[in-house]
Amino acid sequence: MNPLHFMLKQVSIRHNAYLKKHSQSLKNHASELEPTLNADAWRDLNWHEDQSHHYSCLFRGGVLLSYTLGFLAVVFAVIPISGMLQDETLHHYGYIFVLLELMAIALIVAIYISGMSNKDNGSGRILFQNWRGKWQRHRTISEILRYQDAIAWLKPDNVIRKYNIPKEVLAASVPSTEAMLRCLQTLVSGQLSYNTQKKNEYHFIQHRLHAIAKWSFILTLLCCLAHFFIHSAALSALSAILPALGSCCHGIASTAEYEKLAQQCHQTKLLLDNFAQGLVTNEQRLLDDDAELRKKVKQFLDIVLDDRDKWYIFTSSSKLPL
Repeated sequence: MNPLHFMLKQVSIRHNAYLKKHSQSLKNHASELEPTLNADAWRDLNWHEDQSHHYSCLFRGGVLLSYTLGFLAVVFAVIPISGMLQDETLHHYGYIFVLLELMAIALIVAIYISGMSNKDNGSGRILFQNWRGKWQRHRTISEILRYQDAIAWLKPDNVIRKYNIPKEVLAASVPSTEAMLRCLQTLVSGQLSYNTQKKNEYHFIQHRLHAIAKWSFILTLLCCLAHFFIHSAALSALSAILPALGSCCHGIASTAEYEKLAQQCHQTKLLLDNFAQGLVTNEQRLLDDDAELRKKVKQFLDIVLDDRDKWYIFTSSSKLPL
């Protein structure tokens, strides 16, 4: 057997054995529940979109800043011991790097305890504000309110029960068949534009992070090889700093789930493309047949709400790093 294959297989076997042994006590551990959508807490669409944007910025910014601060903490720790600074300079100013490293670590801890949820998956005013949970809750309500006309027109029981939609939302004025079709076309167009844009954004940042990480590890290898020919404090520092940069990029990409979100946006776009073509082809039939239009509205809600459910699963695996 290939020695590399043998080693990897043994690592995997021991890893699986470790998981089986130590996961027994977690069998009855309660899984994380979706955020409760209290019917009394619903407001207008713009307010929930603003709140969703606010908490998504806090959570994603917390992820980006925490990993960046972790990288900087490594830089601040490596420079004093790399030999780049003269002994006299290090004697007088070395404490500055210690303070900078402590500040970076303290900020990581502060971000973590500010943004995570408490033991009851709740939130506080200053600590454990549950940024991700609030982002998911307001994003979900925004999605429901964005499709309010379609839901009020169709009144699907499974959707109403699942998202605990209040009666005020369902009491919205029911549009005519023609108005519902035009509304559906507008919603589809908006979702197509949104998923196209987000797919491109997620793919771009994933590609950029992967490229930075790849070149960080390649340059690390070159620095290590250069040590055989050049004895330099800068090379020693780069040999430690560059892998930290690569790990930082991989951590951000893994936590933010950019690749999965890009694939999901692409898949949703394909479904909506086919759906939009069906609306154009059968427009007159949909205007004449109310039952057929109801099937189309239900199909659209199935697509966009399934997309929301998958988005929730992807974001639920993301946590603030510590």
